[in-house]
Amino acid sequence: MESVSLPKSPFDPDIIYVSISAGINGEGPDVTSVNKIYSYNTKTAELLKLYEEEEPQILRTAGMDGTKLILMYDGIDNSPGPRFSVWVDWDYFGYLDINNLNDQLNSYTVPAYQIKKGKDEQKKCENEM
Repeated sequence: MESVSLPKSPFDPDIIYVSISAGINGEGPDVTSVNKIYSYNTKTAELLKLYEEEEPQILRTAGMDGTKLILMYDGIDNSPGPRFSVWVDWDYFGYLDINNLNDQLNSYTVPAYQIKKGKDEQKKCENEM
């Protein structure tokens, strides 16, 4: 699993996955975001919508784990610092199984090896600052 914001398809290296927030609605505690997940073919420029929701959070593509497109559930106004690691400093994830796009989002637990990799990256960042 790679920690990237534009994960590649495990079946086609020309396909990446993109998340967008199409609009913020409401105010205060009632604010919601329209979140959409797309696959994008970098060769043909084909854009295909895979998922859409309106929730009081933002969905961010975080990586791939086999056929699971890992999504980070994020606050609408979150702005983490420079040493932020999605795998270490966050614990609210879901996934969309790209083999079963009719399925809803499922809860995802980050594996221990990925947390260790994130901690190692943080330590390297701290040493370079």
